[in-house]
Amino acid sequence: MRSVLSTLREFILGLSQQDGFRSRIRASDAEYFTLSRRDETEARATPPRPVPSVNQAKRALGLMPSATPQQKRDKASLPYFA
Repeated sequence: MRSVLSTLREFILGLSQQDGFRSRIRASDAEYFTLSRRDETEARATPPRPVPSVNQAKRALGLMPSATPQQKRDKASLPYFA
């Protein structure tokens, strides 16, 4: 809806500047196609991203290899979840 209203707003602004439409369409008429502040905020909001559960994090960290020093370093956060 946000993109459609934005496109319509730009279209009306363009028409208001053309010779045949200047007397009928004013530039202020394009403001009709503006979302309310609340709707604009809602349209820009990103949906919440899913996060793993504690059990899923424990399992993933438990399955991490620990053969090399780098792998051991990476796995060092495991005790924080235990």
